[in-house]
Amino acid sequence: MWVEKRTVKGQTRYHFYERFKNPLTGKYQRVVVTFEKKNRQTTKEANRLLQEKIGKALNSLKHHDSNIRLSELVDEFVPFYYKKVTYGTAHAVENGLYLFACQFGQDAIVSNITSFMLNDYFDKRLYNPKNPLTNGGLQNIKGYVSLLFNYALQHGYISSNPMNDVHVSWRSETQKRRDEIENKYLTDDEYCQIIDDFRNYQKRDDVADLLEWLYYTGMRFSEGAAIQVKDIYVDKLGNSTQWFAKIHGSMVVRRGAPQGQRYIKSSSPKTTAGFRDVILPKQAVLIYQRNSENKLPDDFVFLNMRKDRPGYGLPFRLNAINKLLKNAVKRTGINKNVTTHFFRHTHVSKLAELGVPLYVIQKRVGHASSDITKRVYLHVTSRVEESVAQKLTNFAPRVPHDN
Repeated sequence: MWVEKRTVKGQTRYHFYERFKNPLTGKYQRVVVTFEKKNRQTTKEANRLLQEKIGKALNSLKHHDSNIRLSELVDEFVPFYYKKVTYGTAHAVENGLYLFACQFGQDAIVSNITSFMLNDYFDKRLYNPKNPLTNGGLQNIKGYVSLLFNYALQHGYISSNPMNDVHVSWRSETQKRRDEIENKYLTDDEYCQIIDDFRNYQKRDDVADLLEWLYYTGMRFSEGAAIQVKDIYVDKLGNSTQWFAKIHGSMVVRRGAPQGQRYIKSSSPKTTAGFRDVILPKQAVLIYQRNSENKLPDDFVFLNMRKDRPGYGLPFRLNAINKLLKNAVKRTGINKNVTTHFFRHTHVSKLAELGVPLYVIQKRVGHASSDITKRVYLHVTSRVEESVAQKLTNFAPRVPHDN
């Protein structure tokens, strides 16, 4: 979709355009809708109207079987989507859609699926008494299904998108979010227990180094796992020399690819804000130096060095590290569902304790709009302020009042 601004006789109008390919002529045609304003709401509405126009135009040509089944639509959409986005994103969408098709009904005729049916499906997933999804989890699934039906609309399988009239009855999670905020990061004691377990019980200095790297840098696991020797450099910062890590990609595991081609570094991080240079504290520099010794510039810094385990000499996989963390937490008696992301959140909490402004922290961790980053920051700073308030009661010696 693109927008053209036009002013005629002092009146400004915004024309929203989208192209689609006519299957009969092989040529591209365009549709347009016009609004007086250009903001988030009008852009969203314009996109919806354009998709409907394209769907109706293609449906009128009847160039596709209108009786396509849900599983067939997913099979057609997934390869198309892999060409548009990064492997990791497409893989998540693929898994979500195949699960949706399996649960909703693989043989369902797509053109017969209504908003009522979809609402019923989402409500059951959200309020399942045995295994309910969180609001965030359901939001992801809802987004995947919207992509699928937009594709169906654009290719003439349906004349309107039923997802446009889906309104989920979201569950209130205010108290849950308030109760769980401290379960998003580690205390100093918990952090030390976990690292000690890896170094002294599991004898996994390689894993401990990676987790400490995430703790000291605030990187995502995929960013830390993808750090190459050449990504670390030394530069001037003011009057001093400082070490930096350049983040410009993330680890991608290509399932089914040959062993030597399975682990690759993407050309970009998770988000645009993810492109950044991170200042490294002394402890992180030491970790880098011992893990990069005798390696070439293109080599990954962090590798599995356990010779008696599968994957020796290869980059770490997220699920494997989280499984090791689960065992470590169980042994140490920590009552938290710790994952690699906890070390990123703990980094935020430590910076908050030091009084580092939120916008600086957000820039450092590469996520300017993260809700959890804000909540951890506000929770920690509020706790620090409360501690200061208590200490102020003894700020000065007691002075006797004059009678």
